[in-house]
Amino acid sequence: MKRKIGCLLVMGLIVWLGVSYYQENATYIQEPVEKVRSLGFVEKQVSLPDGSKLNYCQGPDSAKPTLLLLHGQGMNWTDYAKVMPDLSQHYQIIALDYYGHGKSSWNPDKYTAKAISADLVYFVKHYLKKPVIIAGHSSGGLIAAYFAAKNPDWVSGLILEDTPFFSTEEGKKEHTFAYQYDFKMYHDFLNQSQEKDYLAYSLKRSYFKDWFPEWLWQKMVKDALAYKKQHPQRPIQLTYLPPAINRMFEAVSYPFDYAFGEAFYNQSWFEDYNQRQILSSIKAKTVFIKAKSKYEKGLLLGALSDKQAQEVMECLPQDASLIQVNTQDHDIHWTKPNQYVQIIKDFYSSKLKNNEKATKVMNVS
Repeated sequence: MKRKIGCLLVMGLIVWLGVSYYQENATYIQEPVEKVRSLGFVEKQVSLPDGSKLNYCQGPDSAKPTLLLLHGQGMNWTDYAKVMPDLSQHYQIIALDYYGHGKSSWNPDKYTAKAISADLVYFVKHYLKKPVIIAGHSSGGLIAAYFAAKNPDWVSGLILEDTPFFSTEEGKKEHTFAYQYDFKMYHDFLNQSQEKDYLAYSLKRSYFKDWFPEWLWQKMVKDALAYKKQHPQRPIQLTYLPPAINRMFEAVSYPFDYAFGEAFYNQSWFEDYNQRQILSSIKAKTVFIKAKSKYEKGLLLGALSDKQAQEVMECLPQDASLIQVNTQDHDIHWTKPNQYVQIIKDFYSSKLKNNEKATKVMNVS
């Protein structure tokens, strides 16, 4: 009898674990977005004088300081959904799709930091009508830095999350994962005619395919392509994969104009963007959040090296802070949401104080 009860308990535990595993995998993308909407966040669009459209999600309580979130390349505002509820306790959140992403305009003439920043200035001046704290991830950080350098009166604080300063320059970019498996891939795809589907094209050449047995990789690719065909407007979600692995497919399946990425390949995105001059022109209090650097097969897998991060700090205002987070994942706000929220909460509280003029380096687990 005891043995039967023990077997039933074990079977029940296995079933419970299986259901929990499936539930997490099936809901990790949509559940945070639904929570954001339930808290009163509203997705909106504005039309600029030249007809360009900016899509954004606005949180409640406009009396709080405004935090403008700029996502990384290939994503959209929903990538911040995990952290938006907690951040909204301290800020009014504006999470925006910049050009070439999500529901904002897709116009290659706008695919420069200069053009995007100019239209964001118009948006802030005419719609938000007050200075903002800007938090930018990756390419979004490059835009945020340009905005802050050129428009100091409209920026009350700057948070740069794993932003690829200097590693995107000619002669250095070629030795990065982002160049070989993103920017160059976009360029090569747009300049060939055999393959019409970028997802299929990129998965055949994916850096990650060597991480798995051939049969398993081929199954995942087959299922990912089938999912995208059935749900063309949704990010890929293979429920048998844990979020950390499914993220490989999810991250390449959001609405994205590949011409935006090609502008990084040919450097046209960096019109009027001397990275040292931009960083040295920033006046706002700044925090630089960096993931751990990693090299594999001669490629820099992270956004920038430790040496390049130090160069960034040498250019930024003296009271800037470098916060090193204990993760090798580029999207820190997604993999370490609690730490990311705490950093930004601490940023604003310290901003209200008179801090000593010294670069601070902190490590966050």
